[in-house]
Amino acid sequence: MQGKRTDAIPINMTMVGETTEKGFQFEYADRTMGMTRRGIGQFRAPYLVNYNATFDTPDARPFLLSALCIPTQPGWSRVIVLTKRSDEKPKTLLAKIFSILPPFLMHQLSNRFLDSDLAFLHYQERNAASGHKYYIPSPADRCIAAYRKWIPTYTNNVVSPDTLPPEMTPSVLFDRYTQHTSHCRHCQDGLKGIKKWRRTCYGILTLSVLGIRKFWMARLSTLLCLSMLRVFSKLEKTMKVGGFKHYENH
Repeated sequence: MQGKRTDAIPINMTMVGETTEKGFQFEYADRTMGMTRRGIGQFRAPYLVNYNATFDTPDARPFLLSALCIPTQPGWSRVIVLTKRSDEKPKTLLAKIFSILPPFLMHQLSNRFLDSDLAFLHYQERNAASGHKYYIPSPADRCIAAYRKWIPTYTNNVVSPDTLPPEMTPSVLFDRYTQHTSHCRHCQDGLKGIKKWRRTCYGILTLSVLGIRKFWMARLSTLLCLSMLRVFSKLEKTMKVGGFKHYENH
């Protein structure tokens, strides 16, 4: 999502130290949002991945990301994403804007981030479980290769097609409501808020239409209400159906 095609460069990744039962570390350098970034990534067994990096900017802008990928059943994981320290104060204007957004809006951005790889990973998982061999010589794949070696070395978990759920259609794979919204209190509150504001907009819209020929304020409020109703519909849809089109991300 953050990276565009113009950001594409070879990603240099180097393993740091040895792979042990507790996991491994790697150094990496890439580019996103037009800025180069360098840092260290960690895999902490059994299911934590952590990135700690800085952008090559005058203020050495930090990048922090941790993801807990907790297995819940074969083929399914619950992902908890953390993007900053609890005591960190927003410094940039964009960070300050994000800090005041309601949680359910931030959840839509996080889910869209996960959607960007979801279909690819779902089908690749089945290929790997079927015993298909693959060759990944790129430096960008070194940590993936290390993880694939770590699993049989330090666990007795064997994934096969029989242990995975049936292959899913896109409608099931991107069922945002079932996978997230239905059991997230923040997103449930967001849906209730959208319904409340929609009723308010319809009420204001009705009154505005009655005076649209005589008062310019009525015309303005009519346009605003129609725009907000469209925003509410799109937002409500993203809370029920996910998806990501890579060809639009350029």
